[in-house]
Amino acid sequence: MGKLLRPVSEQEIQTFASDGVVCLRGIVAEPDVDNLRQAIDDAIATIDQSYGGYDLTAIAQAVEDDDFTALKAHSDRQYEVEALATVIKQSGATLLRDESIRNSGVVSTDR
Repeated sequence: MGKLLRPVSEQEIQTFASDGVVCLRGIVAEPDVDNLRQAIDDAIATIDQSYGGYDLTAIAQAVEDDDFTALKAHSDRQYEVEALATVIKQSGATLLRDESIRNSGVVSTDR
């Protein structure tokens, strides 16, 4: 990645400190943004083959469906997703959902 096109302002630093997020428009050159986009696209395209990434939508659906075969398929050497899901289910904790997104058609819930 190249040099920043402009410095981060004090106001942006304060916004980040108070809100935990800030939009830094015009700070990175377009070719660098394109490289980041390509890297993200590549990561998403291979997420099901990656030990470092998880398809959280698929995992959440498998938990909801009690599909422990699918959960086991998402397990790797670092995290046993099937075991984690079992502990969560046994705890009686309510699964968190954003129904407005789920019902918006933006995220497919059809399987």
